[in-house]
Amino acid sequence: MQNLRYILKLILISSLSIGVRSAPYGAKDIGISVNPCSSSSGSEIPPVDSIYQRDLPSDQLPPHRRRVERTFKELVNDKTLVHFMTPTVLNDEADKNVFDKTLEGITFGEEIKRGLNNDGIWEFNVTSEEPQPHWLQERPKHNLKLLAKFSKEKGPPDLPFAEVKALRMMGLLVAAGKIPYPRSDGTPLLHPAIIMEKKEGVSLEDTDLFKRAFKERGPMMNHVLELMCRRVAQDAFEKKVFHLDNTPTNSLIPVDQVPKKPKDFSESVKAVEIIDYGNAYMVMKKTSYDELYNACMGELVASKFRGSRSGGRVLF
Repeated sequence: MQNLRYILKLILISSLSIGVRSAPYGAKDIGISVNPCSSSSGSEIPPVDSIYQRDLPSDQLPPHRRRVERTFKELVNDKTLVHFMTPTVLNDEADKNVFDKTLEGITFGEEIKRGLNNDGIWEFNVTSEEPQPHWLQERPKHNLKLLAKFSKEKGPPDLPFAEVKALRMMGLLVAAGKIPYPRSDGTPLLHPAIIMEKKEGVSLEDTDLFKRAFKERGPMMNHVLELMCRRVAQDAFEKKVFHLDNTPTNSLIPVDQVPKKPKDFSESVKAVEIIDYGNAYMVMKKTSYDELYNACMGELVASKFRGSRSGGRVLF
């Protein structure tokens, strides 16, 4: 009888892990106290559910977990979510002219990142004492920490145009245009770039807490991903931008929320900032916060399954 119970439990866990129709998981089950958020429409956003509560009977699940609506794949198939790189989204002549002008008055600081689809991200400051460049006239005249992200010459041709549109809809775009690229030999080369304000925070993997942790790393990463999906769903519901590239490296934790001990992580970290909108979808049809949240969490589970089959890192 004990073996039978064990086998049934394994079947239940497997079905919930693989089926992307399984509902989201919540913070309250892993000790995090999260106040319910509200969307701009006034509807209450449900709390995050725990990824560890996979074997509960259906009658014990929260109401919003008992019926999951369309998956991410279904939202894409019925054109509720459409990638920013598609002609349906980049349908305005202005979308294709965003890099026509030259941006001047930039003195680069430190290169902080180089990714798969960019030729580097540089930090630079604009102070109130300096004459502000013309493309920055509408910004408040105080010390600004800005980032310049250079497009990759051999990357997907529509990717930088798509990212500009996503950032503009999110209210994060400062400017876009051609900037003298800071090459190592010192010679300038005009190159398409996106200017955005630098978000404050630290990546989980860059914290001393994470570097010291061992068995707690998985739960900490899972918690960050859960918070990312809360933010993804809220932004998609309110601003029509669904961020897809959800990994701990694309999130920033407020420095003052990082605790000293790993066991306090889920209680201390309440929210994250999301960065890198190169892989995003526009919300084209009516949907709900719950559906968008479930789509985000379901895609994480699907990514975990694909990663386990390909030998990649499994987070859940």
